[in-house]
Amino acid sequence: NLIINTTSGFLQGYEIKYNNISDKNINNYNGNEDKTDDNDKYINENISIIYSWRGVPYATPPVNKLRWKPSLPYKPDININTKEIVSCEHFGDQCVQPDGSGNENCLYLNIYKNSNTNSNIKKRSKPLLPVLFYIHGGSLMEGNGNEDMLDMVSNKHTNNNEEIMIVQINYRLNIFGFLTSKELSNTNINTNINTDTDVARDHSDSNNSDSTGSSGNYGFYDQVLALQWVHDNIQQFGGDPHSVTIMGQSSGGTSVFALLSMPSIKGLFHGAISLSGSPNITMTLEESIIQNEPIIMQTQCKFDPSNISNISDISDSNSTNRNTNFNSKYPDANAADSEFIYISDIDVVTCMQNLSTQVLVDLIPSAWSTPGIWDLPANPTGQHLSGLAIIDGVLIPNLSPSTVKTSTTQYQSPLQFRDVPMLIGNMGYESNAWPERDVSHYTLEEWNDLLIDNFKDWIDGDSIANTIYQLYESDAIVNPQKALDSF
Repeated sequence: NLIINTTSGFLQGYEIKYNNISDKNINNYNGNEDKTDDNDKYINENISIIYSWRGVPYATPPVNKLRWKPSLPYKPDININTKEIVSCEHFGDQCVQPDGSGNENCLYLNIYKNSNTNSNIKKRSKPLLPVLFYIHGGSLMEGNGNEDMLDMVSNKHTNNNEEIMIVQINYRLNIFGFLTSKELSNTNINTNINTDTDVARDHSDSNNSDSTGSSGNYGFYDQVLALQWVHDNIQQFGGDPHSVTIMGQSSGGTSVFALLSMPSIKGLFHGAISLSGSPNITMTLEESIIQNEPIIMQTQCKFDPSNISNISDISDSNSTNRNTNFNSKYPDANAADSEFIYISDIDVVTCMQNLSTQVLVDLIPSAWSTPGIWDLPANPTGQHLSGLAIIDGVLIPNLSPSTVKTSTTQYQSPLQFRDVPMLIGNMGYESNAWPERDVSHYTLEEWNDLLIDNFKDWIDGDSIANTIYQLYESDAIVNPQKALDSF
């Protein structure tokens, strides 16, 4: 019976047939192909039956008044007199990507386990399965958790008593998951995160005076809420809520470090694996707000007292997507000699929450993209790169630093990490994810000019270019292509 009763309702799971050898989803396999005497043995050894629950809602959709708010637990619309069953055959939408694809209603997770785990229960030392909670990468800008990780729950592992359950999640990204501003900070109410209570109180009322004075890190709030959902529900699927290991790659690995630094969520996970993640979360809320001010100004939801002329740009025609018609509300705003009109924080946030998804996508700073010499973005706002994950003082507090030690090095992080068993590693081809660029014919001077040109719009761009040149100078002397490949 793959119908599971959860806090998100009754969830209908599905079977996936998976070929361990070819690494393919073979739901069209019917057992009639290639009949041989060893067919049953082949199927047993090489064809895995995976139970899956895809597109499980774990949070209230973060739209309208919940855009740029800490995520709230999902509350199914259930008639107590009926048993409404939610089909979990297909993935939920991915979160909004930098190219505008995806959906803001995206807070779904996916669960997988091998069908053999039920029959093997007597063989295991513990009846419940350990849970691997996977966080996808993508620079906190892009990516999704909608990729079947079937190999890790295939027969080749269950037959060797290496049984686990996998949970993958989607979480808010880029401008929807990590924007900060003074106005957002002043209108975000206090969010209590406690494993013994609800993860968050209802904060749909922007007028609530119980302000955190903080904003940003909404994608991390999503990850915490997904962990809370797992804690509350995974036992219904046969998973152990007291044996949850978080694992992430790239920015998913950075998310692991962020979660390790949150003292308020103790008990939601018990081990951690960071692959190519960075513990270097150093930007403060205050620095991030200053960096993001150009974004807020470009929304035209706010008047800039240093540039009163931009008030005239707020007209009836381009305020149709906004909740407030500023011209009618502030009739003197267009007067050439008018004084600066103060718009309340609530008005600014309400206006921003009513902007279309695409308008906000178009405002994503190029500086937020991961740099690469193949196509380094211009940075007209003068922003630094690392302005997404921040020390917000609430979810990620500014406590005493920790020393991250490996077998060969140690790193002083500004975060204070919780002491849980942890593995730290890297992806062998982490930097080879983008298209090749041929610079093999470049001279050393042309190579240096390329670096200078690509970093010229960045703060301290000349210094950055010079540092990179010196770091890879020995490779560039052999051939600039070698320097690029090393970089």
